[in-house]
Amino acid sequence: PGWPIVQGWERRSLATIIPLAPLTRADVAHLVADTTLAADEVYAATGGVPFAVGEVLAERDRAVDGDIATLIRRRLDGLSGVDRQALEAAAVLGDRVDSRIWCETLGTSPLDLAAVSARLISARWLTQTATGNAFVHDNLRSAVYDQIDDAQLVAWHERATTAITAHDPSNARALAYHFDRAGRARDAARAHRAAGRHLRREAAYSEALDSWHRALELLPRRATRTRLEVGLEFIEVCD
Repeated sequence: PGWPIVQGWERRSLATIIPLAPLTRADVAHLVADTTLAADEVYAATGGVPFAVGEVLAERDRAVDGDIATLIRRRLDGLSGVDRQALEAAAVLGDRVDSRIWCETLGTSPLDLAAVSARLISARWLTQTATGNAFVHDNLRSAVYDQIDDAQLVAWHERATTAITAHDPSNARALAYHFDRAGRARDAARAHRAAGRHLRREAAYSEALDSWHRALELLPRRATRTRLEVGLEFIEVCD
C-alpha cells in the first residue's frame, strides 16, 4: 500500500529506488549448499527472489516438499487473474508450450499473449524457447497443475484438444492425453490407438503397447470389432 508514496519520494528526489535482480541458479545453489535442499527446486519455487529464498532457508528443518508447495501457492496468489490463467493453461499443455497452441487454448491474441509471456518470464515462471516457452523446472509445472480446480482442469484439457486439433492434428499422443484428461473416452480411445501406431513406426514398442492398453480400457465392452483389432495390433508388436 505504501509503494506509490515511495515512488512519489523518488520523483521528488527524496529517495532512490534500486531495483534488485533475482538471484541466479548458481547463487541459489551456493546458498543451499550446506543444507539438504535441492537447489533446482528452491530456484523453481522462488524464482530466485532473495526474500523467498530466505523463507525456504528459514524453514529448512521442516519438510522440503511442503515448504516448496507453500511458496508456489503464495507466488500464484500474487499473480493477476490474466497471468494466472495463462500459467494454468501452460501447465496443462506441458513442460514445453507451443505459442500457437497456448494462444488458441487461452482464446487470446498473439500480442496479448506476448505481454503475458514476458511478465511470466520476468517473474521466473517460464523461459523462452524457439517455439514458445518452457517452465523453468518440471516440478514447478507440476505444482501449478496441482493447484488447478478439478472442474477448471477438465475445461483446460477440453480447450487444449481444440487447439491441438487446429494446429497440430497429427500429434496423436498429445490429443490422446488431453482427450483422456477431459473425460472424452471415445475420442481418447481413438487417439490412443493412433498414438500406438505412430509409436510402433518409431520402434517404441513398449510405449505403443501402453497406448493400446489404455485404448482397450476406454473402449466400451460392446465395441467387439474394435477391441479385436487393437488386440491384433498387440499381437503383431509382441511377435
